[in-house]
Amino acid sequence: MPSQDRHERYPADALKRFCEECFVKAGLLPSHARMVAEHLITANLRGVDSHGVIRIPYYLEGLERGYVKPRSEIRVLRDAALSALLDGGDLPGVIVAAEATNLAIRKAKSSRVSLVGARRLGHVGMLAYYTRRIAAEGFMGFACANCPQGCSMGRG
Repeated sequence: MPSQDRHERYPADALKRFCEECFVKAGLLPSHARMVAEHLITANLRGVDSHGVIRIPYYLEGLERGYVKPRSEIRVLRDAALSALLDGGDLPGVIVAAEATNLAIRKAKSSRVSLVGARRLGHVGMLAYYTRRIAAEGFMGFACANCPQGCSMGRG
C-alpha cells in the first residue's frame, strides 16, 4: 500500500547544504549560515517542523526586507560575574542566541549560575536547541523569547 505521507523526504546532510547555500547567498558569513542551517535541520529531526526548514523563506524575507542584518557585531552591553546583556546588532536570532548561550555556559562554569539576555535580534528558532546545549554541559537551563507586538504566539 502506498504511503499516505504527502511530504517529500531529503537526506539531512543534503538539506543542510541547501540551507547553508541559501543563507550564504543572502549575505551571511559561511560560519553563520552553517549555524542557522544546523539549527533548522535539528528542529526538523526532533519533529519540531514549525521551526525547521519551513522557516527558510521567513528568514530570507527578513534579510531581504532589512528586518535583520546578514552581517553585524554582537556587543556586550552589560557584563557582571553572573549576568550579561548582549546587543545582537539585528543579526538573525539563531546566531545571537547561540552566542548568549555560550556566554551563559561560560559564566555558569565559573559561578554555577548565570543569566544572559539579548536584544536586537531576529527569530531565535527552537528554544530547546539552547537548553539542550546547556544540559549537555551539566547545567539546568531556561530559554525564553518575546514576539512582536500583536503576534498571537502563546495565546489560546
